[in-house]
Formats: sequence, C-alpha cells, structure tokens
Amino acid sequence: MGIELRGNALITMILLASGLDFLLLGYDQGLFGGILPGARFLDMLGNPNPTMTGLVTAIYDIGCAFGAVAAFIWGERIGRKKSIIIANFI
Repeated sequence: MGIELRGNALITMILLASGLDFLLLGYDQGLFGGILPGARFLDMLGNPNPTMTGLVTAIYDIGCAFGAVAAFIWGERIGRKKSIIIANFI
C-alpha cells in the first residue's frame, strides 16, 4: 500500500512537512507585502488608509487559516486525491 513511518522517521517527515509549510507561508506573506504597496493594488482598493490596509492583511491571514481547516475536513471526508482535484478547480 505505502510506506509506514514510525518512530524517528515519522517525526522527521512531520518536521519536514511543517517546516515547508511555514516556509511557504512566509513566502506568501512576503509576496503579499510586495503587492500591498503597489499602485495598481491601491487604486483597485480605492487608496485605503492604514487601518483598511491592516484589515485586508488580517483577512488574508484568517482566510489562510480557514482554508487549512477546510482542507483538513474535506481531506478526511472525501479523501486526499479528490480534495486536491476539487481545490484545483476552485
């Protein structure tokens, strides 16, 4: 069926996956930090004040958290492969 990890091998794989997730979240935040002060993005939002800019950033972070929880729930219910296929269409 597949490789069953136990003990130190399992811990190592969990740490690698978690580390990669945090790295990608940092990359996404850095990318968003470069988009946020852009003239086209600010014009699209109607040149928001700092409070509104902070709100947009907070909503982005909350959306990431809800997306992770939704992916976990859907992944458990319909399976990993089907949830990845559905996510690609969204």
